[in-house]
Amino acid sequence: MDANVVKKWSSSNEIFSTVQAALRLLLMAVFLGSLLMWIMAPTNTYKQSWLPSILAKLNSTYFEPKQGARLLIYTLPILFVAAMGCFYLHMGKELKNDKMARWQSKLDSAALTLGLVGNICLAFLFFPVTRGSSLLPLFGLTSENSIKYHIWLGNITMTLFTTHGICFIIYWAVTNELSQMLKWDKIGVSNLAGEIALVTGLAMWLTTIPRIRRKFFELFFYTHYLYIIFMIFFILHVGISFCGMMLPSFYLFVVDRYLRFDTLVMVSGGSGITPFISIIRELIYMSTQLNYKAPKVILICAFKNSSELTMLDLILPISGTPFDNSILQLQIEAFVTREKEPKIDNIKPIKAIKFKPHAKDAPLSSILGPKHWLWLGMIIASSFVIFLILLGIITHYYIYPIDHNSNIIFSTTWRSVINVLVVCICIVMTASAAVFWNKRQNDIETSQVQNMEGTTGSPSSFLNLHVTTDWHLH
Repeated sequence: MDANVVKKWSSSNEIFSTVQAALRLLLMAVFLGSLLMWIMAPTNTYKQSWLPSILAKLNSTYFEPKQGARLLIYTLPILFVAAMGCFYLHMGKELKNDKMARWQSKLDSAALTLGLVGNICLAFLFFPVTRGSSLLPLFGLTSENSIKYHIWLGNITMTLFTTHGICFIIYWAVTNELSQMLKWDKIGVSNLAGEIALVTGLAMWLTTIPRIRRKFFELFFYTHYLYIIFMIFFILHVGISFCGMMLPSFYLFVVDRYLRFDTLVMVSGGSGITPFISIIRELIYMSTQLNYKAPKVILICAFKNSSELTMLDLILPISGTPFDNSILQLQIEAFVTREKEPKIDNIKPIKAIKFKPHAKDAPLSSILGPKHWLWLGMIIASSFVIFLILLGIITHYYIYPIDHNSNIIFSTTWRSVINVLVVCICIVMTASAAVFWNKRQNDIETSQVQNMEGTTGSPSSFLNLHVTTDWHLH
């Protein structure tokens, strides 16, 4: 609400309160005066002094003196109090309504403020989980060490957004406007879209409870993909113009996620790893014996105790089986949920086996090759420049002729959808071009290396494992 309006409203309420208080004192004085006359009526003072004086002053041709005196002493004061009391109660009702309206206005303002603060937290939410971002290394951070910031920001964001939604629901209930919950206006904020985003956010938030996350790790992992629905409906809720403040982190996150999209991710908990072991062994066999081009594989597994990590030994081929580990890019992320550090008493120390490609195949260790930072910078810059160019063309030749920058004609939802589609197209187009170019270069380099090995007899077709005794818990 405008500050000047609030100031005038407050001043008006103060005047009303002062007038109401003065009127109440007047009515109390009149009523007490009437009671005094009733009390003094039987006394000689009233009969011999007050009444004769009143009768002498009321001697006229309009009223009989005694009737006029009784109307003045007994009737007029009570009727005056009754009439002015109605006016007093009316003023009280108006003040009460004003106070109620002022409280409702404060609730509406508080709900809006909570949403705005939540958007600030959301603006930083995706930075810690953008693994390939150049921003984290610039500040000496890694994605693994930054997860805690993502957790903190996520909890704060969902607390603010949940309170934001509850406040608006209470406001609509008090003002008898619950139908606003189903509102999806052509222009402005879409309440229904915000509620859908909030529900999906609550579903993700619920699975982050430590007890649920540890016991149902797969549920926690897959539920987090609801962030796609959350972000889509969040953008539809507030509009693309307002989303500019949280666009940087989400933009970089989308670029990072798309570059990893060729990647096969497997998530398991405890004994649920068994079918994935079979799949990975099959991929190893097909890659080695059938020259199958397998995708990059990420195995995310959770175990209760560190002793269960020995199940990962089953992934390795049978001893003596030739295996070119540079063919299958395998990354294993193991999480122990019920131990703070590994217990190695009475058990054989667990060894971490890292699948590291041959030195000559180093470019294959990254999707964008050894110069991946340069390629990533080119993808970010070129995709955003193309986005600005396409957005400018669409706005100039399609949106502006309809809306003329009034923001009251062209649909806010449709404008948001156009922007999201253009962003996705630009990222997919530039990132795909970079990936395919690097893949082509890698294929050429691989062919050259194989030709060199054929002439020199250098063995690179055997398992090249780097075994360390250091143990790390994720």
